[in-house]
Amino acid sequence: MLRGETHFAADLAFVTSQFSTVSVGNRDYSMVVQVATPNYLDVIGVKPILGRWFDSTAGPAGAVVLSQGTWRFWFPKQTSLEGASIRINDRTYSVVGVLPAEIGSVWLAAPVERADTSRFGGQTYARLKRE
Repeated sequence: MLRGETHFAADLAFVTSQFSTVSVGNRDYSMVVQVATPNYLDVIGVKPILGRWFDSTAGPAGAVVLSQGTWRFWFPKQTSLEGASIRINDRTYSVVGVLPAEIGSVWLAAPVERADTSRFGGQTYARLKRE
């Protein structure tokens, strides 16, 4: 676990990427999917504009969060998340949230036990302690 390993950070989050095939309707897209620890948005200070982010247990299996631009491109006529789903590498994910346009495009929750930079390449983000 990343927390508790530093004296300068109030919290740490980890993000990695994976190249995936994303299917929406009958279209396939080869793209990078971001995988983040559930505390990532808290650390960077961002809130979803629709729906929610993943919870502290890495969210429910089969949940995905999209950026606003990706949401609008893939679901241009939908005004709610109800029934919205995509497939990533032949597995179905329900869209549970939408992030501001400038943050990534497709997000999955990283299992917390995998949030170890010594085993996976990626980036670590820190929210500094205020003293």
